Amino acid sequence: IVIGNEILKGEIQDTNTNFLCKRLWSLGMKVKKVSIVADDVEEIKKEIQHFSYKYDYVFTSGGIGPTFDDVTMEAVAAAFEDELQPKPDLIKKLKLYYNTENLTEAQIRLATIPSRCQIKYSKSGKLLLPLYNIQNVFILPGVPIFLKSLFKIFEDEYGSKIKQFYKKVIYLNVNELEIAERFNEISRKYSGRVDLGSYPVFNNNQYKVKITIEASDENDLKEAKPKLVSKLLLLYCNVVSICQFLNEVQNEEHPNSKRIQEAFQIVDRALEQYGLNNIAIAFNGGKDCTVILHIFYCFVKSRFPEQIPKIKAIYTKSEDIFTEMDQFVSKCVDRYNLDITTISSDMKSALEEYSIREPTVKAVIMGTRRADPYSNQLTPFCMTDGDWPEYLRVHPILDWSYSEIWQFLRHSSIPYCSLYDLGYTSLGGIHNTKPNSSLRRTRDEIETFIKEGTLEAEPLLQFDGYYYLPAYFLTEEQLERAGRS
Repeated sequence: IVIGNEILKGEIQDTNTNFLCKRLWSLGMKVKKVSIVADDVEEIKKEIQHFSYKYDYVFTSGGIGPTFDDVTMEAVAAAFEDELQPKPDLIKKLKLYYNTENLTEAQIRLATIPSRCQIKYSKSGKLLLPLYNIQNVFILPGVPIFLKSLFKIFEDEYGSKIKQFYKKVIYLNVNELEIAERFNEISRKYSGRVDLGSYPVFNNNQYKVKITIEASDENDLKEAKPKLVSKLLLLYCNVVSICQFLNEVQNEEHPNSKRIQEAFQIVDRALEQYGLNNIAIAFNGGKDCTVILHIFYCFVKSRFPEQIPKIKAIYTKSEDIFTEMDQFVSKCVDRYNLDITTISSDMKSALEEYSIREPTVKAVIMGTRRADPYSNQLTPFCMTDGDWPEYLRVHPILDWSYSEIWQFLRHSSIPYCSLYDLGYTSLGGIHNTKPNSSLRRTRDEIETFIKEGTLEAEPLLQFDGYYYLPAYFLTEEQLERAGRS
């Protein structure tokens, strides 16, 4: 309850409410209502009685000074059918503070409180006045610096007794109206367990909507976030949470933070040496290429926050490419602002042709990992072999493991080729690639996964009469290429 004519007249801006709401939320307390009332005893009394009956904790701010328009204490006493009286302990403290035995009427008013008020002093003993409370009402001053100091007394006493809230933030670069239907669907599903908030953001070049997901149970939060993101991604593949991703990496909140930071350093070195216009990224829609494309895009976006330039890309398209891979590459062109050159041939011939089409490009960012054939001796920077077109090959994720690739994609909710959800763990062409037999399961086994909550939905029945788990279920990393021949 904010008390003061000066607030209602706009003479003073209320900053106490913002402070209290933030601090109470951090303590696990939901603020249900904020009221601003004038310096009127009857009005304040009615509001205190209503709030005290309806809510667990009530805070007042303002109206406890030495002048006759400071009427909060009188209103509190009236609300609880109490009477005002000077407190001897407070009188003693004020006499010491003002170095006098004869306090003025105004000074005595500072020590005059409802008789049943409890007095809570700070542990440091440095504050002149204490925190007052009667029943579930806590009485705070209106001066922000004093309010913050006295609220610390409440935090010290009650903070550990209240349940914690958990919160995640998602940033989207789509219009709020476009996501409303999917957002509302998830909101209804988790009503009572998770609080969702959607806030349009203007004049920001990185995102247009900020979504908050809050819960008192951390498991509810972990369950709701990926489902909300996946719902949004079903419609909007251009959801790329650059701001959120970069913040998580910087604050080491991303499970792959160290790996990503190492990749950023490699990308940064390449950009310093060649510049963006002289670098291309090799992209064919595979999981590793998707990881490095996202990392490269985010790093470039951080360098060019106003408007990211087109990223040059080379797409080597084989004759027997999966339709799903080709469609995924097309979606990524828009999502990652690619200036893509498609060449239907093997990699060596493609680079020869690309060197003619784009003669300024001197380095190629690649998603190669040591687990790939003939890649064990590679370094983050190495030139192509002597009989190949001359390019510097840049390998930012060379030392990443299979599990780290999937941890990255799933944690950041990055769209990937749909074939990986059908049991494919390594993608080549139609004639030499099939689902990984290590992920083959019967219908009964699949139903068990779904009941346990390990698998969200039943996968498609494959041509061989079996079901296959998604690629990220593979734990024996040496079998990553078991579906390739």
